[in-house]
Formats: sequence, structure tokens, C-alpha cells
Amino acid sequence: MKRNSPALFALGLALAATPMLAGARTSDHPLIGSWTWQPEGKSCTEVYTWRSNGTGHVTSGKEVTETRFKISDTPDEKGFYVFLDEVIKDNKGRDCGGSSKDDTGSKTTLYIQMSPDRNQIRICLKPTGDQCFGPLSRVPVVEI
Repeated sequence: MKRNSPALFALGLALAATPMLAGARTSDHPLIGSWTWQPEGKSCTEVYTWRSNGTGHVTSGKEVTETRFKISDTPDEKGFYVFLDEVIKDNKGRDCGGSSKDDTGSKTTLYIQMSPDRNQIRICLKPTGDQCFGPLSRVPVVEI
């Protein structure tokens, strides 16, 4: 999987704004859960947690954001899920890309491609496989 910087993701938030769709996917969607990524050459880690109620929690360095999302039920013919995301709260902490920008209210459309074993994803600005970052790795669920 091709790797790009978190700045690319931030650019996507700024440039690819789109209205949110109502509703959220249920817990059987393969994206639901936590995913982690460490940008190449950085000691910073990002953790993305997407919940079955359509909310998300993202940490990137000292930045913490809460989001609402909608994701397509199935991938397109190229294997991309369409992911609509809206940041509803941002603590303005410095993220792994060095930005402290408040992303509250940002809306974006992203394209998520999942590995065949569903344990890695990459996130792209376009459904072409270009302008992506990752891979993000699934955080295993620990049952007690």
C-alpha cells in the first residue's frame, strides 16, 4: 500500500467538502473498530476509531477529534468504500503533521480501500488509488 503524509489527509478535509448523508452503518460493517497508523519518519501515531452508531474518535499526536460519518455498504468495482466524514469537535492540539488548525465543521468525502483479510486499510482523496495514506492496521479486539 502506498504511503503519504497526514498533510494530504488535512488537505482533503479542506478541499473535498461535501454534505453529510443521514444515517450510519451498523456494527457488521468491516470498517467498525480501531485502526492505527504511524506516518513514515515520525514518532507520532494516529488512531482512528469508528463506532457502529456512526460516530468516530481520532487521535493524531495531541489532536483529538470527534466525528460523524457515513460509509457505503459495499465497495465500488475498484474496491473503494465511499466515506463521508464531518468533524464535530476538535481540541486544536498539534497533529502528527504539525498543524493545530481547528477542523470543527470540516466535511469531506474520502475513499477507503480494505485489504482482502480486512486487517489493513488505506485512505484516499480519490477513488483511483492516488493521493492515499496508510496502511492503517486494525487494532485487535481483546475479549475479557
